[in-house]
Amino acid sequence: MAVSSTLESETLIEPGRSESLTVYYRYNNDLDRLIGTSGNRKAGNASVDYDALGNITQLVTHNRTLDYHYNTALNRLTSVNGSGAVAKSYSSFDYDTRGNITNNSHVEMSYNLANQMTAALGKSYTYDGHNRRVKVAGDGDTRYYLYSQSGQLLLSEDNGVQTNYIYLGSKLIAEDRQATTTFIHTDRLGSPVARTNSTGRVESRRHYQPFGDTYEAPSDDIGYTGHKYDNDSGLSYMQQRYYDPIIGRFYSNDPVDAFSHLSSTNGTHGFNRYAYANNNPYKYVDPDGRVVVVASRPLKLEGVGGFGSHTMTIVSTGKSEPVIFSSLNINGKNVFAENHPVDVGALANGKINDFVVIEPPKGMTSEQFDEAVLSQGRYMSTRESLDYSALSKLDGRVLPSEGNCHTSTTNLINGAGGNIPKDFNAPGGNPDLNHNRITDDRPRQGN
Repeated sequence: MAVSSTLESETLIEPGRSESLTVYYRYNNDLDRLIGTSGNRKAGNASVDYDALGNITQLVTHNRTLDYHYNTALNRLTSVNGSGAVAKSYSSFDYDTRGNITNNSHVEMSYNLANQMTAALGKSYTYDGHNRRVKVAGDGDTRYYLYSQSGQLLLSEDNGVQTNYIYLGSKLIAEDRQATTTFIHTDRLGSPVARTNSTGRVESRRHYQPFGDTYEAPSDDIGYTGHKYDNDSGLSYMQQRYYDPIIGRFYSNDPVDAFSHLSSTNGTHGFNRYAYANNNPYKYVDPDGRVVVVASRPLKLEGVGGFGSHTMTIVSTGKSEPVIFSSLNINGKNVFAENHPVDVGALANGKINDFVVIEPPKGMTSEQFDEAVLSQGRYMSTRESLDYSALSKLDGRVLPSEGNCHTSTTNLINGAGGNIPKDFNAPGGNPDLNHNRITDDRPRQGN
């Protein structure tokens, strides 16, 4: 999720303290990534160096220097050497065949075939159908977690002791544990920076270094950017993956496919599958991998290229390979299909020449819109095929008994409650300008 602007400086005024905390941020303008910070005595200075692939090669803060080493052939981190007052080194990193880190020289980890971490330090992890960790068990300790539909942690239970998390919209404002309410104060990225009691007294403060490590000792609770921090492993659980705030790097490949990254404002960063937030942690937080895209590829007619375009809808949930919905002319019928080999191959081979991200309609989360598009697409796959009509009529419509890839795309997105932007002009016409109505009586999603 992108934050609306690039942060250039930040001043934190803390009541009861004579000196404020001011930090200035420096960026590489060409690649829009953080290269350093500077501040007063309390903040200190920091610098970040990268290699050509966007991997951090050195991270220097006021109390630590980290030097990173990589296997250049596989673009994988192999070790981190640390020096300074609070240095931490990682002598080696081991990986499984899918690119998940299984040992960082401090913690040994296991994963299932869905790339979910299933065990670490003698504890087992259990997930629900939305890829959210709901149980941690081991060493005589069992913890449970409950989430909202949008992924906010609502409740945790540790051996019978419950903590309820209270939000104002998407903003965490308080937690209630054993009838005691603590108020949470967060920064612009959703990271808790202070906790106060019912009288307004500050019980604790937290200050963050560039990639989320804290100057203070971390706590086993909601932390950097609003995600759960695990004291056991030293990692932040960000639902899709686990993140190491000391080195600013994920422990698994990005579940968002490369095409989904190209649909973002900084798509080239997606080719580094372990980097955090496009290497710009003050502007971005990590996306969850969910996106709906309408894309087009060149269409050939009788062997002549450049005639028009073929449109398709790509749904990426961040949990598996993208799902592609499209329709093709098969024996004079407009046959709607899921993951047709022609379009799967076009996506895999980079044959997409235009695309637009479809935003979730008002009142729907990204996850809900994903599910609505998947449901609508699979329903449309069961319907009787219309006659195929390559070209729209002069008034921009096709007959109710006819269809093509553009009308199918429109019906799919509209039927799920969304809309295709009017300024998406794939060669051959904007799909949404082919106003073929949905001819069945099934209620549309989102209505």
